Amino acid sequence: MGILLRVIAYNLVWAACVLGAANGNTWIGPLAALVTVVGHIAASRQRIAEAKLIATLAVLGLIVDSALMHAGILRFTEQALIVPLWFAALWPAFATLLNTALTWLRGRPMLSVLFGALGGPFAYFSGAKLGALQLHDNLTLALIVIAIEWAVVTPLAVWLAQRFEASVNGQSSEQQSTDVSESAAPVALEGGN
Repeated sequence: MGILLRVIAYNLVWAACVLGAANGNTWIGPLAALVTVVGHIAASRQRIAEAKLIATLAVLGLIVDSALMHAGILRFTEQALIVPLWFAALWPAFATLLNTALTWLRGRPMLSVLFGALGGPFAYFSGAKLGALQLHDNLTLALIVIAIEWAVVTPLAVWLAQRFEASVNGQSSEQQSTDVSESAAPVALEGGN
């Protein structure tokens, strides 16, 4: 799956989640996210790293956005202990972009902060305008809090993507060097006879 296809897939998931919720079809977004995430992992060369990253971001997003919901920054028609599934489904879909379309943020923490601080509030504000959720009555406060959330989460997500990728690459390199040294050992012993 190419970068452009992943960006299109993410935007389709976002639209399915937001427009589905706005029109009372809250199942459409999570289904679209599931298809996107499964397709992304299946197409990935590092399935384990991608699965770990997606799961980590899903949990992180669920915790952070549920905290914002309890603080009154985000409001949904269905009130529960955690944010609705359609909203939570956006996080794993976002995670599919980290090692593809958003690799240009690597090694650029200030750019990651800026990207998150601008992109996060824009996405939430757009979702609210489309009727999927409501933001705090003090819109400025809500957008500032969301900007802070994403200014922290985006560089953290980029860092996590690199860490999970490096851990898989490190294991592969270590395993290859172990395989080489094990195969070389009998040759060295045979050469000594």
